[in-house]
Amino acid sequence: MTFASFNRLAKVTPQVRETWAKILHEVPTSRLIVIGQAGNTFAANLQALGIAPERIEVINRQPLREFLELHHRADLLLDTFPHNGGATTLLAAWMGVPFITLSSRTTLGRMGEGLLKSIGLPHLVATDTTQYVEKAVAAARDCPQIAEWRKTARERLAPYFNDGSVYTAQLEAEFRKMWQRWCAGQKAQAQAAA
Repeated sequence: MTFASFNRLAKVTPQVRETWAKILHEVPTSRLIVIGQAGNTFAANLQALGIAPERIEVINRQPLREFLELHHRADLLLDTFPHNGGATTLLAAWMGVPFITLSSRTTLGRMGEGLLKSIGLPHLVATDTTQYVEKAVAAARDCPQIAEWRKTARERLAPYFNDGSVYTAQLEAEFRKMWQRWCAGQKAQAQAAA
């Protein structure tokens, strides 16, 4: 099992490193590929958490073609948090690599959740680090499911790239829900005042 994160290493906080180390400990035959600068401290920080150096591969930034080809080496992407990946995660999904994300309260912390829900994979969204580890480990132990996600990822994303009406319909539905919540709140305030 090859986990990967193609987000900038600046997004990898100590909590993210610790969470990824737990995943690597739970899946002892797995490895992790990240994009970073030669000589950075990422690998040393994971080694300090008990991960053998041969299980960590830090690759320098690549031109777009080579960057996209890296996705063929990854089985499951690990999204960063509390600042999720944006374009990087979208590209990974387009390249067929499913990902685990941790959703938080900020807009930047819900990008992964929005993408996974829109392509029908909400079960890959975690709400805390314990659940994040559990979901990553469970996915890693279900290679047929990962293969299915990989096979259908582009098909799931295609409507969002090829037909704006799908996105528009979802956006309109969300606006409608917001309006209904606001109306319900106004009604409750009016009743409380009466």
